[in-house]
Parts: sequence; structure tokens; C-alpha cells
Amino acid sequence: MKKWKILLVGSKGQIGWELNRTLQYLGEVFVINREVNLEFSDETKIRSIIKDLKPNIIINTIAVTDVENAGNDLPNTMYINSLFPKLLAEISNQLNILLVHFSTDSVFDGSSEKKYKEFDQPNPLNLYSHSKLEGERMIQKNCNCFIIFRITWIYSIRRKNFVTSILQKAILNQDLLIVNDQLGSPTWARCIAEVTTLALKYFLTNSIFKNRQINISKIYHISSPDFTNWFDFTKYLISEYNKKIFDTRSIITPISIRDLPSKVKRPVSSILDSSLLNDELNLSLPSWKSQVNFFLDDLFASKSQSFKF
Repeated sequence: MKKWKILLVGSKGQIGWELNRTLQYLGEVFVINREVNLEFSDETKIRSIIKDLKPNIIINTIAVTDVENAGNDLPNTMYINSLFPKLLAEISNQLNILLVHFSTDSVFDGSSEKKYKEFDQPNPLNLYSHSKLEGERMIQKNCNCFIIFRITWIYSIRRKNFVTSILQKAILNQDLLIVNDQLGSPTWARCIAEVTTLALKYFLTNSIFKNRQINISKIYHISSPDFTNWFDFTKYLISEYNKKIFDTRSIITPISIRDLPSKVKRPVSSILDSSLLNDELNLSLPSWKSQVNFFLDDLFASKSQSFKF
């Protein structure tokens, strides 16, 4: 298989860090990060880097993900989640580059009693979700060759997320109040990276990519086939953690999403239907419980209980 040139935008976050490992199989991976060598607001430099590198693929993993505080710095939220994807879309379209971008389950309002499919009508409930949906629309409007992956309830050992926060509290035997009436599919970041890499392998070896004649514009949902709520997820996570790594004594109490001290409205159900990914590419994620066990096995094997924020 031909070795492709891939520009990974952001490798310090949950998905970017995993992708920087899994993408090595596909080709030569070049990374740009705000923390290391680039301000993403420097559009002239962004254009220059991409034109000089001439990658076959750009993968954008950066995002403002703090739902609670997304409105505190609205210009930055809208730039990173909406306008920066537009910039990448324009450059990718000009240079015939495949653009890969990650969006979110919360572009939907949670009112459906069914799993959300890719063509269902979005209706974001908060500023974060609105900014992510605008990012999707900017890409669709300005780029002829893209793949948007919508992902859901992500966790990893890196950065602050639900799992790292819960485990840190459990290790200290702090009691936990967890929402039991919000539904979704917890997803390990490594599974997202692996599925993304396998999807790219499929498209890169397909005839549509020969001679740089790229012609793909798709949205896929990446989600496990089953779902749960935060309370049941937490009970299972702590139970398995106690078996594998360290015996904690936290008391876990269910609460309603209405009792959550939050400044923003969130969807009560953000269950994604990822059957399109399976039907077209023969790719699927393990159950959410299997992912928890894979994650904890990896955590135990690392012989570390520290979390990378």
C-alpha cells in the first residue's frame, strides 16, 4: 500500500494523541500543535505550512470542548469550532486534500426516541453544540472532499474527562452523585482512532483516491451498538476498576439531569446510530462495557494511575 502524507492538526488531546499512534500505519504523519509550534489564529502561516507540505490528508482534532464555559469566550469558541474548520476546508478544496473532521452527538437535541442517523435534522441546544454544527456546515459548504465523524461521550487517560474525574474521586473515596436519566454511548478515544484509521485505509486503497482524484463527502457516526446512562456507566467502571486495579469505597448515588448544577441545556438522549459505518465499511465498535475493560486493562498495564491533564 502506498504511504500517504498526513497532516494531523492537534496531537495533545484525547483523540489526537491516539491518532498520532494509529496513523503511522498509513504513512508519514506530520503534526502541528498550538502548544508547540503554531497559533491556529495565524491563518497565513497555516496556509503556508499546508501548501509547503502538500499532504494527502488533513485530520483536524482540535476543538473547544468545555460545554459549560463555551460561552465565556465566544469568539474563541466560534473560531476554533467553526471558522478554523472553514479555513481548513477552503485550503483542502483548493489543493485537493481530503479533510477529516470530528464533530459531536450533541448537534441533536435529544428529543428523538430513536437512535440518531447521519441524515437526521440537527438542533443544537447550547453554544458549544451550535459551534460544532456550524463547523460541520462550513466544511460542507467550502470543501468537496471531506469525512466528518460524529463521536459521543469520549474518555481516555488524557485530558480532563468524565472517566478521569470519576476515577480521581473514587481513588480518594469521595462519594459520587451521577445523572441516571441522560442516555448515550461512552466511547474510548483509542477505539475512535482505530476506526478512523481503518476507515481511511479503506478509502485510500479505493479507486476514488487514485491519481489524487478525490471524490468523497460523507458524515459517519462512530458509536458502540449499545448505550447506557452515566449512573450505570459509573457503577460498571468503578466495579471493574476495583477488580483490576484498586479497591475504592465511593458511594454512588443517582440524580436527575434536572438536579445537575449546569448553566447550559443538554440533550437527554444523544444515542448515535453507527450502522452506516458498518454497512459501507464493515466497521463497528465493541460494546461500551468491552471498551471500559480494554481501557482499564491498558491503564493497569501502564502501571500508572496518574492522568494526563
